[in-house]
Amino acid sequence: MEAERNAQEPCMGKPALDICVDAITDLAAAQSRWEALETEGAGTPFQSFAWVSTLARTVGRVRSAETLVLFVPARLHQGAT
Repeated sequence: MEAERNAQEPCMGKPALDICVDAITDLAAAQSRWEALETEGAGTPFQSFAWVSTLARTVGRVRSAETLVLFVPARLHQGAT
């Protein structure tokens, strides 16, 4: 499954313009990476996995919303080729 591959093997291949975006369509597949970001302390309660997953299961389901989680990791080595 594509969502599982992206969750387990982020940013495969050579990124365009030195930007890597991981698009995950399965919320559960994004949970561990999402919660790891929460431990860094950046974000609000409304950006937490717990809040967003609850919203997706309730309001999102009623409205037939599709899930798309984007991870855009910061580059550690600016200008590397």
